[in-house]
Amino acid sequence: MEKGQVAVETIFFVIVLFLIMALVFAEVSNQEHLRNAFETNSEELGVCNRLSYMVSSIYSSGKGERVLYFLENNAAIDSNEILVGSTYCSFIGIASNADLIAGNIVLKNLNGTVVLENA
Repeated sequence: MEKGQVAVETIFFVIVLFLIMALVFAEVSNQEHLRNAFETNSEELGVCNRLSYMVSSIYSSGKGERVLYFLENNAAIDSNEILVGSTYCSFIGIASNADLIAGNIVLKNLNGTVVLENA
């Protein structure tokens, strides 16, 4: 081997090393993305379940019941389903359709129907 000449095995080793590093980086990036998606979905599910509980409670309490509640995320009520972000949950009772913006909301039972509106 002459001075300054690089063996084919060394070049091959360096290329394989770079490929392994690229694969590890891609996997770490993917895991980070999945973790962020899971955290977002968990937060949305918690908000959805708490709102579902509030609607069911107001419905069960009877006519005239009224509660002020802080909603952490935007939500939509349609039939017996609540949508928060990309997460659905259901509730027991009857509620009017509503598009709610995060912040204070009012839930009230008007003649057996739960009405939700931003405060």
